[in-house]
Amino acid sequence: MRRRASRGLSCTSIPPTRTRPDAAPPTELSLDGTWELIRDPDGGAGGPLPAGGGGERPPGPVRPDHPAWADALPVTVPGPFETHPGLAGFDGVVWYRRSLPAATAGEHEVLRLRFDGANQRADVWLDGVWLGRHDGADAPFEFDVTGRLDAPGKQVVVRVVDPGHEPVDGLRLGALPHAKESWYFNYGGLTGGVRLRRAATVEVTRTGLALRGRGADEHVVPWVELWNHGGHDRTLDLSAHLDVPGGEVAGGHPIPTLRDALVPPGATRLEWPAASVGGGRLAALPRWAPASPSRMDLTVLLDDDADPAPDGATPGALGAWTQRVGVRRFEVRGDHFELNGEPLYLRGVLFQPYWPGTLTAPPDAAFLRGELQAIKDAGFNLVRAHIRDMPPIYAACDEIGLLVHAEPTLGWITAWDEHTLPLTDRMLTSLAGDVDTHPSVVMVGLLNELSGLMTRHAGDLMRRMRQHLPDHLLLEDSGSWEGVSHYMNPGSDAPVAFDDLHVYRAWPWDDGDRRHVESIGAGHDRLVFVSEYGYGGIPSFAANLAGFGEARQLEDARVHAEQLADVTAAFAADAALRRLVPDVEALVALGQRNQAAAAEFMARALRAHPRVAGDVYTQWRDVSWEDGAGLADVWGRPKPVLATFAALNAAGPERPDGPRPAAPWDEADPDTALLGNGLHGNFHGELLGVSDDVAELVTPLLSAPPDAGGGG
Repeated sequence: MRRRASRGLSCTSIPPTRTRPDAAPPTELSLDGTWELIRDPDGGAGGPLPAGGGGERPPGPVRPDHPAWADALPVTVPGPFETHPGLAGFDGVVWYRRSLPAATAGEHEVLRLRFDGANQRADVWLDGVWLGRHDGADAPFEFDVTGRLDAPGKQVVVRVVDPGHEPVDGLRLGALPHAKESWYFNYGGLTGGVRLRRAATVEVTRTGLALRGRGADEHVVPWVELWNHGGHDRTLDLSAHLDVPGGEVAGGHPIPTLRDALVPPGATRLEWPAASVGGGRLAALPRWAPASPSRMDLTVLLDDDADPAPDGATPGALGAWTQRVGVRRFEVRGDHFELNGEPLYLRGVLFQPYWPGTLTAPPDAAFLRGELQAIKDAGFNLVRAHIRDMPPIYAACDEIGLLVHAEPTLGWITAWDEHTLPLTDRMLTSLAGDVDTHPSVVMVGLLNELSGLMTRHAGDLMRRMRQHLPDHLLLEDSGSWEGVSHYMNPGSDAPVAFDDLHVYRAWPWDDGDRRHVESIGAGHDRLVFVSEYGYGGIPSFAANLAGFGEARQLEDARVHAEQLADVTAAFAADAALRRLVPDVEALVALGQRNQAAAAEFMARALRAHPRVAGDVYTQWRDVSWEDGAGLADVWGRPKPVLATFAALNAAGPERPDGPRPAAPWDEADPDTALLGNGLHGNFHGELLGVSDDVAELVTPLLSAPPDAGGGG
C-alpha cells in the first residue's frame, strides 16, 4: 500500500456523498444566502492584520455592537461582493457576518465550518473568538467548531482582503495566483459556498480508481484519501465494493479489506495492493470516453473495531462513503494522443470560466450544463478550462462526455514576495484534489505563456504536481514561449519535449503565414499540439449590454457599456464605415460572418497538417473585453462561427492517423479576404478602419441572407 500523509488545516475538495449505518440526520447545513457586509471602517489605515486576529484586542467589527454594522449592505453568498451595485470596482477590505443556528456533533463526529472559497485572504471569528486565517483564491478551507454552537444566534464574522494593483494588508495581486483578475476584472469576497457539516472523526474525502500497467500487466487500483480530524494516530479497517451498471462485469465487486491501516492526523492516501483486488477482473471494467462516459459507484466503509478510539468514543463503524468514479487511460504515444489505447485527434475549445453579472460562477447549474452540451453537440471533444480551477465543469463533463484540459488558478505573476510560492503550492494542492476523481480531466496544464515570473519555477511545478497526481498527463507551458514545452506521461517523472503552440495570424494569410503554418513540426518527430488559435469577429455590442437590463453598474456591464459607446462614436466619425453599412448592427453581422470564414480557413489549415495532433479554438464565449473571439456572445447565444465549426467537426479528423481535410490555401473568397484586412484584422476584432475599395467589394456580402445567430 502507498501512503501520503500531511498535517494542517483541512483544505480538501467537497467530500463525496456520505451514508451512515445508523441513518443519522442530514450531515450538512447550507449557510448560503444573504449576509451583511461593510467596508472596512478604518479603510486599511491600521495596517495589515497580524496572524492571530488581533489576539485579546480584535478589530472593531468583530464586536456585534460596532456602529459600522448599522449601515451594512445585504449581499449574496456565494459570489464576489462586486456584484452588489454599491461595490463595483472596489478593492480593499470588507467584513461579512451572519448568525448561526445551534448545531452539535454526535459520537465519532466533529462539527466543521466550511468555506468553499474566499478571494484572497479571509480571517474568521466565531462569537468573538478567532478561528484562523486562509490565504488563496478558489481553494476551500474549514475550521473545527465542535462544541461551540450549543445555542442559536452566535455570529460568524469574516474579514476578507481583496488586493488590487496597490498592496492591501501586505498582499499584492500581481504576486498572488489570481487567474485573469488582472485582465478582466478584479473580484473578491466569499466566492464559494459556506456550510456547517458534521464529519466523522476519520472521514473519506476522496476515492477513485487508477489504471496502471500495460497489456497483460494492466490493472485497476482503488485508492482512498482520508482525513483524521483528531490529534492521534488511528488504526482502521477499510473495506470497499464497486457497483458497475450493465456490461459483462455488472453488479457488485467486493474489494478485500485493508487491515490495520495507519491513519495519522491530517490527510492520508491509501491504495489497495493490485494483487488483492483481482487485477484481471477489474481491468475489464468499462472505460470512460466521450462516446460512452461510463462511471461506477465506489463505496468505502471505515471500521475501528480493532482500535479503542483515543478520544474515548465507542469503537465501531465510522460510516460508508459512496462516490461516482470512472477509469480511462489518456497519454501521449509518439507524436499523438491516445485515449484507452486508440489514437485520438483533439478538437477542442478554450472555455473562460467567467459569466456575465455573476462574474465567477454560472447563473445556475443548467446554464453551465447547457453551454457544455452545446460544445459537445457542435462536435468538439475537449474543453480547455482556462487558468482557473472549476470543479463544476469537471463534474458536468464527466456526465456529458467531454475531455477536459484543466489548469490552476495561476494567471500571470508580475511581482514576487513571500506569499507567491506558498500560495502557488496551496493552489496546486487544491487543483489536484479537485481533478483526481474526475475521469473527464485527462490532462493538467501548469503555465500559460510562461505565466510571468512563475516560468523560473516551471520544472519545480511539474515535479510538485506529479507528487499530487501520479496518474495524469501533465503539460508544462501552453504556448511554448521559450521554444519548447514539456509533458509528463501518467506514471512517469520524465519530462518529454513537445511543441505546444498558439497560432494567431492576421487573416487573410499571405505567403509568410502559409509558410509559418506549413513549417509546424519541421525537423523533429515530437508531439505538436496547437492549444490556442482563433480570429475575432465584431462583438455583439448592443446585445451584450442589453442582457444586463438595468443593472449596468455591475463590474462587467460597465465594460460592455464602454465598448458600445466607443463603437458608436467611431462609426459616427468614420464616413467609410457608414458607406459600407447602414448602422452598427449591420457592421456586427458582417464582421461575424467574416469571423466564420476566417475560422474555417484556419481550422482547415491546421487539421490538414499531418503533424498537428489536436487544436483548441479560442474561445467558447465572449468574456469582458475579449468580446469578439467567441463562438457565442457574452450570454451564450451562438454566432455564425459555431455552425461553421459544427460542420468542420463533423468532417473530422477523428484520429491523427486518419483522413485529413483538404488544405484551404487557394480557396479564400477575395471579397471576404479583403474584408478581413480592411475591416478588422486581429484576434480581438478591434475596428481598424475601412478603405473605399473594401466598401465597394463587400457590397454582395451585405445583400446575402444573414446567418442564424448573428447580428448585434
